[in-house]
Amino acid sequence: MSRETGATLIELLVASGIMLAASAVAVSLVATATAQSPRWNEAADLHQRARVAVETIARHVALAGGDVPVIALPATYPTIEPRRRSSFLASNTAITVRHVAATAPWTTVRADVPPGGAIVPIDIHPGCAAGIATCGFVQRSDAIIVDGRGDWHLLIVEPAGPALVNLSDAVAGRTATFAAGSTLAVVQEASLYFDRGARILRQEGPGAGDFPLVDFVADLAFDYFTDNLQPILLGALVDGPLCGSGALAYDCDLRRIRTVRARLTLAATDPDTRDLRVTIDVTPRRRLR
Repeated sequence: MSRETGATLIELLVASGIMLAASAVAVSLVATATAQSPRWNEAADLHQRARVAVETIARHVALAGGDVPVIALPATYPTIEPRRRSSFLASNTAITVRHVAATAPWTTVRADVPPGGAIVPIDIHPGCAAGIATCGFVQRSDAIIVDGRGDWHLLIVEPAGPALVNLSDAVAGRTATFAAGSTLAVVQEASLYFDRGARILRQEGPGAGDFPLVDFVADLAFDYFTDNLQPILLGALVDGPLCGSGALAYDCDLRRIRTVRARLTLAATDPDTRDLRVTIDVTPRRRLR
């Protein structure tokens, strides 16, 4: 005699009810996650764009002035300026940064360099790159020349023979002649600026490059501070007195800059997501004397 077992109708109904309730919860969770997914993607995109912008600004500003080369290059040139390198108009939405690395090719000129440029002999010192007849300067090197007394200029360097270089002004309008003994060094110069019309953070240079870095930027502003975080108004950086001479004379108050603050707002593309605001303070490694 066999005995059969099984579920009653009531048990089946209860089990079905439990299954339907669990399925409803699961469907609700999936629907919520699906609805939230665009917001999560938007937040991730905002933070990624912020990371790129902050890292780029911090890296460039921190390098201002650069390391001190073997010859302790006199920092008598503007390592930070509140403008684009291709514009002489001051702006709080742009910054130009220059630095000379400790390992950058450098030398001293052995003849005067008149306005416009000239082919001049250079010193070949023990620190020059081995096997390079022009002490590390190669075709179209971006360079800076300083005389230690306050004058400076940006030059293009072309090798012209053993211990000879062809120097030409990168910016027209120079009036000063640099005397023999002035220091010549490869420089890196770049500008970060806000293209308000296109809502893009862009980088100009080095060289002739101009390319986008971060899109959907709602706002960008740079502020400048002294040692004690006392603000320096933009007007104070362009009203004189001037240091240097000619087309690249600069406001002497630029020497007071010790900290740069960048205030950045990144626009969200999702109307339900707030814009992301970031503020960073960066102190350059080297001070302008």
